[in-house]
Parts: sequence; C-alpha cells; structure tokens
Amino acid sequence: MKKLISFTISLFLSTSLFISCTTDVGDDINQLTARGKTMTDEWNNVTNFILNCYADIAFKLNHHIEDKDLDTEERQIMQHTNDGIWNVYENGELVFSVNTHGQPLDSIGSQWELTSYAYYSDFGLRQDDFTVNFIITCIDTHSWNIYSINKDIPEYFFDVNMSCNDTPHTLINYAFKLSGKGNLSIRSYENYDYYSQYYYYEDTRNSPYYPYIEEYIDLHFETETTLHRTYYYWSKGIINIIAQNREEETSSTRAEFNRKSSSEYITIITYGGITEDWYSYYYY
Repeated sequence: MKKLISFTISLFLSTSLFISCTTDVGDDINQLTARGKTMTDEWNNVTNFILNCYADIAFKLNHHIEDKDLDTEERQIMQHTNDGIWNVYENGELVFSVNTHGQPLDSIGSQWELTSYAYYSDFGLRQDDFTVNFIITCIDTHSWNIYSINKDIPEYFFDVNMSCNDTPHTLINYAFKLSGKGNLSIRSYENYDYYSQYYYYEDTRNSPYYPYIEEYIDLHFETETTLHRTYYYWSKGIINIIAQNREEETSSTRAEFNRKSSSEYITIITYGGITEDWYSYYYY
C-alpha cells in the first residue's frame, strides 16, 4: 500500500476557481482535471509564499548572527538593538523586528518572535495595527514550528512544522519536509508569473511581492503526515482537497506528487472521477 499523505482543505472560493484553468510546462489545456490542478496550485503557492516571505528572514538572521563576516543582501541591513532584539531594514525602511530572546534559532526549545511591517501578501494574517506576527520555535534537531495568528480576526492562522537536513541559511531554493494546518485568506490573481525558483509571485505589471488583487477566497488545510520538497517542487506525497465556493458548490481533488528525474516532476491529479498526469520540467 502506498504511504498516504493527506490534506483536508476547506476553501470558500470565488466561482472563478471552478471555471479557471492553470497550466504549466508540458500541460495540455484540454485536460479535464485542470480545476483540481488549480486547487493544488493555490495551496502550493500560498504555503511557499508565507515560508519564503516571512519565515525566511529568521533563518537569514540566524546565519547572520552566527557568521559575523556574512554579507547580507545589498538592500538589507540587520541591526541589533538590545536584549536579543534585531531590526531588519530594506531600502532604508524597517520591515521586520525579531526578538531572538538571545538564543540560536537551531537550539531546541528556542523561540523567536517575528513582527513584519512589510506589505507582502498577508493571507488574512495582518492585524489591525498592520503587522503580521509569527512565532518560530525549534521543536527538534533541524525542525521548527512556524505559527501565526491574527489576534483581531483569530479564525485566520497558519501552523506548520518544517524539518530540514540541517539548519538552512535561507528557505529559498531549499529542500524540506512539511506538515501542518491553517485557515487563510487567499486571493485571485491575474496576469502574473510564478517564479518557482524563488517561491514568490511577481505581477507582470508591478514589482515582486505585490500581486494583483482580485478578491478574497478562504483556505483551510490540515496535514496528517509530511510532504517532501526538493529544490524546485514537491517530490513525494499525496494531498486530498475539498473546496466550497460562496454558492456552496463543493469540489474535491486528489494530487499525488512524484519526482521522475532531476528535472522532471509529475503531479497525478484525480478530479471528477478522472485521473490525469500533469508534467513540470525544471532546468538548471
């Protein structure tokens, strides 16, 4: 029996999710499971966006603290204030404040508190004071819990466990295993390119991190076991997704991730009783 990695996702989606079609390299626009692929892509995109726009700065800062000679990004300045609190500036503006409590991020039991002032996509996690807050806890060797809740709208939260082979310097372009749950508000996008190698959205008409907003759609997901991810995409695991839009129309899909070679990935989508293969190719 195949090992099952399952998700239960409740989505209150705009009707467009049920009629839109998303294709990648190698996809046939006539495939009948395109709606299921769209649902899978929405989950994939929001998860990676949160990890790499918010949680990633904690791992960069941890590496910066451990290696005093480390050069940070040209646009990024990390300054220690007092009592283990660090401020991170980008292009001269304060974008993150991190309370490390004077402990390394990879010390079991350590807990870092991250406050984001940046206007990245917040998926419902931004509070009335315009901040997005995360708690990152080292729960085991090279394993962390990443948690955020909107205290003003507590139904929105993100709670994920992540494990790596070692302590990463950055989560961008990094392999990890993932399990968790959350209730998030995601948005419809038009005219954007998704750069898988960086894991963030880029609007073709605007700068990175500022996607074109259409409307909100709610997302809930819960994992039973872990997923595996490589440098580019998910390499192992199965997710089951149930979606419901505002008209109370329900839709479900099953997605199985497999890595066929160093550059070829396949997502087996089962939707409406039909099973089809979706191929993605990543060259480097």
